[in-house]
Amino acid sequence: MINKINQALSIYREKWIMRTGIMLLLMLSWLSILYSADSFLSPYVAYSLAGIVAFAENVKNNYQVTKREKCFGVLFSLLFSLSIFFANYKIVASITEHLVKSAILLLGGALISWHILIMAVKIIAQRNNTQRVNASAPQKWFWLPFISISAVYLLCLFCCYKPGVLTPDSLSQITQIMSESYSNHHPFWHTMIIKVFLSLGMAIFNDINSAVTVYSVFQILCMSAVFAYLCMTLYQVGVSIGWIVIAIVAYAVVPYHFLFSITMWKDILFGGTVALFICSLYRVIRCIGKKWTNYTTMIIGALGCCLLRSNGMVAFVLTFFFMAFVLRKTEKKLLLAMMAVILFSFILKHPVLKSLGVAQPDTAEFLSIPEQQIARLIVDEVNLNEDEIEQLEQIMSFEEVKKYYKPYISDPVKAIIRRTNQDYLTEHKWSFFVLWLRLGIKYPNYYVKAWIDQTRGYWNGGYDYGIVVTRVFDNDFGIEMPQQNSNVSNIIRNWVRKFLNTPAFEIFRSIGFHVWVTAFCCIVLLIKKRKETLICIMPLAVILTLLISTPVFCEFRYAYAIFTVCPFLVLSTFFAREAQETIE
Repeated sequence: MINKINQALSIYREKWIMRTGIMLLLMLSWLSILYSADSFLSPYVAYSLAGIVAFAENVKNNYQVTKREKCFGVLFSLLFSLSIFFANYKIVASITEHLVKSAILLLGGALISWHILIMAVKIIAQRNNTQRVNASAPQKWFWLPFISISAVYLLCLFCCYKPGVLTPDSLSQITQIMSESYSNHHPFWHTMIIKVFLSLGMAIFNDINSAVTVYSVFQILCMSAVFAYLCMTLYQVGVSIGWIVIAIVAYAVVPYHFLFSITMWKDILFGGTVALFICSLYRVIRCIGKKWTNYTTMIIGALGCCLLRSNGMVAFVLTFFFMAFVLRKTEKKLLLAMMAVILFSFILKHPVLKSLGVAQPDTAEFLSIPEQQIARLIVDEVNLNEDEIEQLEQIMSFEEVKKYYKPYISDPVKAIIRRTNQDYLTEHKWSFFVLWLRLGIKYPNYYVKAWIDQTRGYWNGGYDYGIVVTRVFDNDFGIEMPQQNSNVSNIIRNWVRKFLNTPAFEIFRSIGFHVWVTAFCCIVLLIKKRKETLICIMPLAVILTLLISTPVFCEFRYAYAIFTVCPFLVLSTFFAREAQETIE
């Protein structure tokens, strides 16, 4: 029997046509199962096509896989496969009696990611690494992208969306400025940035619409400068001009970039500062440009990471630990500067805000995931004892939870807690934690399902959830966006509609796809022992913080930092001249 098995395996290895056919059949079966998923199909199709190409390339060249490649390859493949499997658990639940289909779903995802990863690592290793570092006149590759991108953004603002896009969050921050009654629910220091430019606009124009326009222009220039900085750095490490031009065009014309540049949201500048931070870190690691310039831009980016989103500081601290491990022997001054940034940011966010009387976000806001998990137990009517029911009824009405609970957003449950007795939750956080932990041990499957439904938009194929806003919401300030019907405005609006509604563009607005591309770059760099692995940590850390605290399962702006850095990560990983230093 063993001899027959070995003989069959030998035939399988030798007959590459048979192997390719089996792989193709597996991919088609994998796609057929995912066809009924409620997420975008195009990322799965892209994964499959890339997997087929990678498989054929690997078989053709008969690559030998090292132990390090095998270990990281298996890890990445398992994570990818399990993420697809669990994100689509409702499909899996409906086919549990068909174990073959479940096996295909797991095996298909694992083989796709394995072959793509091995092909990528081997091709990079064999690449003719003759690209030179472009040291001459890099400034032109800052100013060319900056002028091009900012011109497109300004055209969109003045010809179509003037004075800028204002959402309820934007108007809440303006209300705080007008009333001088501040809260850190929307980061206070971002509100202060808005205040500076609104005050400047009012002083110059004495008109609130013009003041909002001044802020929009400021944000356009900031984001354009960051994207130009990324492009200049790519030029300096030998990425070909063609790829850089593609990156410039992507930053300029992809709708969420130019619409976000004129949207008064904290997430936009946060995404820009994350990109600025990782680009500066990359420049330090690769010894590009003047060290003091890199340190300065890195400190600015780090401050933005820590101050412009409530989860940003957590993500930055996590990134710092990795930096300390990798750069402990070569960049001690830099690490001291980053420690100073963390300390300074903590002081600004806590002692300073306390002295200014700025209210912090309420307790319910911090506990989105645990609240959703407990609400799921109530909705699914699991068996709770009298003591557990009594504790939970102190903070939420069971009837309201069953009526208003939504598995993909925690706002209804948070609203119920605020109406019921949030003070009790605030005063009994420890007992709530113990109760949450005890119920999780009793009903882990309900907790897992609630967590998946609350977070899967950040690690699966992608969903048609709100991406951009294109108007000014109703307000009492007199801020309005007049409808413009010029040829330019019609072209822009038609392009936005086509981008948002055409299946071919789904992959470009899929959060999960970009997260996996970022993770893929991280694993490739880690296999190669490159110090540049660090530039992938911050965007992935941002996503990690969302997985433990997000109030919405697929809020595009929360993950915008991934989209600002993804082109840079891909091009620097696969098309830049390799550095000489490795992780020790």
